[in-house]
Amino acid sequence: MPRTKGSKNRTKIDFDAQIVKLQKDKALLEEGVAKTVTQIEELKTDIKSMRESLKSQKAEM
Repeated sequence: MPRTKGSKNRTKIDFDAQIVKLQKDKALLEEGVAKTVTQIEELKTDIKSMRESLKSQKAEM
């Protein structure tokens, strides 16, 4: 019988576990992006309100 070529000492790769891990990482990153976007929107509204108050202060002066 002829010998087979190549190594038979291959490690088994658990693709399902890798997919689950990557999906968890993706969810965490998406959550972080969502929080950052909400913070940016809050800062934009704060800037608008500060501009309005500055306009009224300039008018008084």
